[in-house]
Amino acid sequence: MEKTEVKTTLRYPQKLKEEFKRIADEEGLSENAALVQGLVWWLKYREKMQHAL
Repeated sequence: MEKTEVKTTLRYPQKLKEEFKRIADEEGLSENAALVQGLVWWLKYREKMQHAL
């Protein structure tokens, strides 16, 4: 199977970028890894969060 790479550009507020940078520094991760972890967490818990509102 051929492996392909996909590159995307995300645009988000500077404040959010700074928060991901802070989390990355605290956890010893790259900013991209912190962003991916945040997206995975959100996908995992989004249904529970929507019902809580």
